[in-house]
Amino acid sequence: MRANSTFFNSKREMAVLKHVLLGNYLMPFCTMTTSAPAAPSVWYIDAYAGPGRYQHDDGSPGEDGSPSIALGIAARLATMERPRTLHCIFIEQKRIYVDSLTALSSAGTFLAAPEIIHGDAHDHFVAAVQKSGRDPLLAFVDPFGTALPYAILRDAFNARPANASTEILVNFHLGSIARIGALLESRHGVRGQNEKTLQRLDALLGMKWRELFRDYYRPGVEGSATEAAMIVAQAFRDEVLKNDGFKSLAIGVRKANDHYPRFQLTLFYRHPSAEYKFADAAHAANREWRRRVSEDEARHQADRYPDMLLPPDFDERQFADQLERDERDLDKNWTAEVRANILRELRGAPSLPISSNVRAIYGAALGLAGESNIRKAWQALAAVGLTSDYNKNVIRGVIARGPNWTPNAT
Repeated sequence: MRANSTFFNSKREMAVLKHVLLGNYLMPFCTMTTSAPAAPSVWYIDAYAGPGRYQHDDGSPGEDGSPSIALGIAARLATMERPRTLHCIFIEQKRIYVDSLTALSSAGTFLAAPEIIHGDAHDHFVAAVQKSGRDPLLAFVDPFGTALPYAILRDAFNARPANASTEILVNFHLGSIARIGALLESRHGVRGQNEKTLQRLDALLGMKWRELFRDYYRPGVEGSATEAAMIVAQAFRDEVLKNDGFKSLAIGVRKANDHYPRFQLTLFYRHPSAEYKFADAAHAANREWRRRVSEDEARHQADRYPDMLLPPDFDERQFADQLERDERDLDKNWTAEVRANILRELRGAPSLPISSNVRAIYGAALGLAGESNIRKAWQALAAVGLTSDYNKNVIRGVIARGPNWTPNAT
């Protein structure tokens, strides 16, 4: 088979991770926050909805965007044994995208008609949040340009009852923070247009970030601006926790495995199961992202070396088999990481509640490993008596020292 075969001819979007992650998390969010009989309704607000679905270069339908994903979940929730109503609000500034969203929304049947707001999220986001009342709410803030300032996010937080399930998923643009932060060391100085740009980031973050960025930024050092931006992003999350009581979990979005993250998908939450569910959703999303990256790289090589001959038996099945072998190796490594982390934690305490120790259990594999890796590690440890018996309901499980426990176990 020649390398320029149509084998990899479908268009791939860099946005795949964020959309797969959203789709993998929105469903469990809806079910875990509406388990009580009194809460059959849940809300989803998309602050920067876009057209709802991507298109290929030839105009044919492409992959689902966030609105299309949400509407698909709304349809699934409506047909469950115990139906839930997902109220969707889409905010979009471009008229052409509003028309696309209208067509997309009218094509399905939902328990609650989607609401489409033509306008700027800066003007409509807080009012949209207020419509949810006391019902559970997940808002997705994924701006194309200037993001919502922290002051607006705080107004949205405060618009919700204190005991209501409220979560906001923000696509944090590290690249923009790195680029704007680098202006602090510009040879033109911090004045004029540079100062106006920096002030926009002041408003976005709502905190004193400039000196923090300067402390970590090394002009001319590759990746330094992004590393400084990541420090600023962590400080922002700490500020939200201190001021508003929302914990957070950030998942990096990269163009390739060896690149710095361009974005961080950051979930702000209070629900006790949110961290566990979001980390597991990230695990599945990263797997899909790796598959897309591998296909994109193969297609790039085919375009770059069109005369390169591949083995005659190299086809889609062969490619898929290689990907699966790679995934098995990664899975084995992550299970080993989780196993080692469980043993480390048990050296310091006789028991380990899983849902409240997600970060400690995953360690360096946070966002990469998932529930399946916890299950495999726990089963292996229990089989040799190092821990208590395995509990199929992992999220509610407590791993305790077993009859053969020893602090030196590895």
